[in-house]
Amino acid sequence: MPAIKAVVIGLGAVILAMTGLVIWGLMRQGQSLSEKVNFADTAVAVPAGCSLAAVEPGKDALLILRLDGPLERGCQQAVLVDGGSGKVVGRIRLKAE
Repeated sequence: MPAIKAVVIGLGAVILAMTGLVIWGLMRQGQSLSEKVNFADTAVAVPAGCSLAAVEPGKDALLILRLDGPLERGCQQAVLVDGGSGKVVGRIRLKAE
């Protein structure tokens, strides 16, 4: 009987310790989730006569801006923008063959 009591007390202590760790982890994670990322106003240069056709989410917080308009003016392109900083990461231009 004393052995069973010791096991029950030991398991109770383990349960309390694990509950404390879960609460600590939630509090720590909650603090980092409450931090807001400031998106700076940014201007993306596009050729004259082009229009924004669509904005699509990409991987790793990238935004894909699809431009539409005359191919001769270089409007057929996708602009990759970093969602955190607002900086243009790259462009994918289509060219006629």
